Amino acid sequence: MKFIRMKYVVTVFAFGLSGQASADSIELVGGWASTRLHRTDGKEEPSIPFVSRHAATFGVRGDLDWGSHGGSQGMFELEARWVPRGGGVSFRQTYGYFGDYLEFSVRPAWRSGGRLAFTIGAGPAVSVRLRNRTGASLFSGPDGEDPDFGALKAVDLGLLGAAGLRLRTAGSFVASVQAQYTYGLTSLHELGSAGTPHDPHVFDFPGRGRTFSIVAGIGVSR
Repeated sequence: MKFIRMKYVVTVFAFGLSGQASADSIELVGGWASTRLHRTDGKEEPSIPFVSRHAATFGVRGDLDWGSHGGSQGMFELEARWVPRGGGVSFRQTYGYFGDYLEFSVRPAWRSGGRLAFTIGAGPAVSVRLRNRTGASLFSGPDGEDPDFGALKAVDLGLLGAAGLRLRTAGSFVASVQAQYTYGLTSLHELGSAGTPHDPHVFDFPGRGRTFSIVAGIGVSR
């Protein structure tokens, strides 16, 4: 009975949202991202520096408006973006746990009124691994993967926060710039999963992803 009631509530909510929400704009986005692993076992070595990976990021973002008040706008931002994940340590050479992921995020957001508007939002993000690049100097093995280091997880969960500016011209053209931060909630790499011959205290560690991005977009609005 509880399940039936919950299903009814979800159905009514989804129907109401679909009846009020409307697509506002769609943009192609791209920029630069910096990512690293936050070690979660509390054993970071001060003498062994952790390194970040810097790479391009690109994708598509759409806005779904669902209500306005006093000129400001409530909306959902839906985004799919290619992003780097992972991190490494530097000890004579770089030992890395890096990967390329496709990140999907749906975040409630707020946008101020006017042609030049401020936007801010936050919500869940799910990332699916497309390519794995682990090992010494990041280029071990034919596929960029050192079997001694294992692979990053296929799916990563996190929270994504974004804030930026959006310009809308007299026509239907829009341009935007956002700063985004993805806070990983699950370990990308588990302790002991690599079976590395190196010191496990240094090179084989559990870590959650932390990714900062600057993303610009251009697109059209209705």
